[in-house]
Amino acid sequence: MLYLIPIILFTIFSCSGVDNSRLSPNSDFYKYQVNSNTVLERFAFQPEVMRSIVTTPISLKPTDEDFLTITTDLNNDGNDDIIGTIDHYKFRKDNTLHLYILISKDNYFISLNDSPRIRSLNLKVLTTSTRGYKDLSVDGKIYKFDGTNYK
Repeated sequence: MLYLIPIILFTIFSCSGVDNSRLSPNSDFYKYQVNSNTVLERFAFQPEVMRSIVTTPISLKPTDEDFLTITTDLNNDGNDDIIGTIDHYKFRKDNTLHLYILISKDNYFISLNDSPRIRSLNLKVLTTSTRGYKDLSVDGKIYKFDGTNYK
């Protein structure tokens, strides 16, 4: 029976064959396994919003279904950017929602702060571009990049 232990250990180590040396923050695993909802949540849930959400009963807090996101390469840099909103009453203002546009920069995202407010996420990424960023059609209105934001 003891002779089986070395055979089992050899089999386990020889069959694992996983190269863990390539898993780093710059690798495909980390870069492309990011959940768009989690990234959007980090930008949307600023301290004042977090204080409001903490005191909200669990049944009234935003859920995964409230996060509406798409990923696309807006600036043709090879990185997927995130466009989304949170369709929840705590994020509505004058019956509109904030459109979050998060631009991927290698291993982090930056938010375009003055993004427009929208009625719904009826979004199309157009083939035309302005200043290196693809134009967007949201709720039938065309938004073009002006160098710092979509307007």
